[in-house]
Amino acid sequence: MTDVAKTLKDAAYITIGMGVIVFQKAQVARNDLSKQLEGESAKLQAQVADVLRIVETQVEEARGTFKAQLLVTQSQLQRLATDLDARLAPVAQDVEARLDEIEARLPEQVQALVKQARQATKDAGDQLRSLIGTSA
Repeated sequence: MTDVAKTLKDAAYITIGMGVIVFQKAQVARNDLSKQLEGESAKLQAQVADVLRIVETQVEEARGTFKAQLLVTQSQLQRLATDLDARLAPVAQDVEARLDEIEARLPEQVQALVKQARQATKDAGDQLRSLIGTSA
């Protein structure tokens, strides 16, 4: 009977010893995996930083190109508006002269309304010229 107890006792010690060894191996594997993941994380962070720098560079280049194109377009619009103003000036003067004649024949109350409408039209034209960057 003592042999059975001794055998059971030895089996228990062996089982506990094996459990400790398995636990230690698991700890070593966990530490190795943790170090590996830290290395991969650092590599991934470096790659993300590289990609962000590339994207930022491309965005800045696109912004510069867009600004240059916008300036060209604005310059073309200003030249077109100036040319259009020059071509339409005689027509506008003729229309203004005719409106002056018509306005002189109208009753005073209507004259006041026509003057307001003409002034509003002139102001709108001045605002448009100002926005485009041309002068009358």
